[in-house]
Amino acid sequence: MSRKKRVALLIAAVLLVWAVVAYLVMPDAWEWYVGRHPALEDIPDVTHTAAGIPGDPLNVGDNPRKRHHVRFWRSEKTDPDGRPLWIGSATYDERVGLSHTTGQVTHHIAADVDAERDHLLSNLEAIGELSEAYTIDDFHKTRQGRNGGGDPWHTDGRLLVGVITAE
Repeated sequence: MSRKKRVALLIAAVLLVWAVVAYLVMPDAWEWYVGRHPALEDIPDVTHTAAGIPGDPLNVGDNPRKRHHVRFWRSEKTDPDGRPLWIGSATYDERVGLSHTTGQVTHHIAADVDAERDHLLSNLEAIGELSEAYTIDDFHKTRQGRNGGGDPWHTDGRLLVGVITAE
């Protein structure tokens, strides 16, 4: 067998092993991790995707590579009027690439998560969907880190609360 054929077979084998690990093994490993990670166990009253991962995403934009990505979790708690309370987070997906932790194709986020948080609340306010908005300073004790895909992020630690206008 020629050297070119051996190299081509080796590359094909490596790609096959990568595909099996990235798309068959790692999703199960991630679900196992999410279910057992101590920081995720303390999150109160959140919904989960069909796969058991906390939260369901809402993507906004016409470009699948660069988009506003919002997650809302419905809690079991209600406000004084009996309406459900929702928790949300927002990130900006700035590009598509491989996850630094799983090797799977994923979206990489912009590191400044506060910019997207502010963008979401200002848009809701601009279209008249907020009846109230306020800030809780020093809510987040951890101010920087990496997400599940290995992307760096940073925050000012403030929690912005927006109350959606009742219909």
